[in-house]
Amino acid sequence: MIQKTYHLQPEKIEEAIRQIRSDGVLGGPRRSMILVYEYLADQEKMREHAEALRTAFPGVRTLSVSMLKLSVPEIDVPEETVVSVFTFEKSGFEVFRYDCSRMGEDQAARQLAADLDALEDVKGVLCLTAGEEPSLDLFFEGVPSKYSDVPIFGLPAAVYDLDAGSRPVVIADGEACRDTIVAVAFCGKDLHIETGFGLGYRALGPQMTVTDGDGSGYVKAIDHLTPV
Repeated sequence: MIQKTYHLQPEKIEEAIRQIRSDGVLGGPRRSMILVYEYLADQEKMREHAEALRTAFPGVRTLSVSMLKLSVPEIDVPEETVVSVFTFEKSGFEVFRYDCSRMGEDQAARQLAADLDALEDVKGVLCLTAGEEPSLDLFFEGVPSKYSDVPIFGLPAAVYDLDAGSRPVVIADGEACRDTIVAVAFCGKDLHIETGFGLGYRALGPQMTVTDGDGSGYVKAIDHLTPV
């Protein structure tokens, strides 16, 4: 597998397209995928980027996910659009979507397992979610134990700007997905996938303890005080 990442300001997606063409990292439509992390783009700009990439590289699967814009100097967060290109030479991938406005996370997990059953040499699954629902934790818990050795990982889309009332979104092949899990299964005998953490964060304040919450991950109290 070949992977290359480009860091660009949102208004310069054309520059990314020129660089991708110049580098020659893309294969055919069934061999390549483009994953875009949008740190400075609202949904309209995300659509423009996705359409520009799909027009420039017809048939190549394109996924875009909104990320949280932070202005905290203590946290190292990209201040640009991040375009990551994957090309699979001896391995491959499949993209699935599960609409959780029509099914629960457990049903979506069972459907993922059924879709994986139809593939050979599954080595990992990347999951992206958009909307207040679904819960990745509940989805992961629902995946049958026979896939316990397969790394299943991912992240929820975030709002572009907390103050602007924006909503998290994933755009899959030009279509905005809400309340949806987008899963990318990576397959191949020679493919090896490991998951890890690279947070690099620094403390912003005193250590505190979550003292109350619920099963869906919502925090109700910190040090016995209601968080604001």
